[in-house]
Amino acid sequence: ADNINTATAIAAGSSHSLALLSNGTIKSWGDNSYGKLGNNSITTSLAPVNVSNISNAIAIAAGNNHSLALLSDGTVMSWGYNNAGQLGNNSNTNSSIPVLVSNITNAIAISAGGSFSLALLSNGTIMSWGDNQYGQLGNENNNNSNIPVLVSNINNAIAISAGFNHCLALLS
Repeated sequence: ADNINTATAIAAGSSHSLALLSNGTIKSWGDNSYGKLGNNSITTSLAPVNVSNISNAIAIAAGNNHSLALLSDGTVMSWGYNNAGQLGNNSNTNSSIPVLVSNITNAIAISAGGSFSLALLSNGTIMSWGDNQYGQLGNENNNNSNIPVLVSNINNAIAISAGFNHCLALLS
């Protein structure tokens, strides 16, 4: 992409892209429906734009129409489509700027599914939020959640990956 030469990670959503730069900022480009580029706009951009208000990101993830950033302090930010609560901020309102995911302070990895999100915590447990139509939140029901919930029966995870409507956890 134009003018990106310090990227340390990349992520692809269904129609938008993210790049994490070495200075902890994030660039985004592509379709900007629902504000998923995170630049306080809903205007599509063919060139990379700056994600607003993030300067200490260490990981990124892109879902179908939402985006996630893991910050160096173990918190998670989210932006974009929020129809199922995939932003995890106790709301179902879309956001074109990053918002703080509720009640997560010790995340070490993130992954974005189609319309849901995951965070691996430092204690080996996993939090999930958003669409749960197929049980992808792993919390023994099928109710969507706009705040993080604990994935059942996992306390020794070391890696996570979210698919469109399912999840994987690598155990120690």
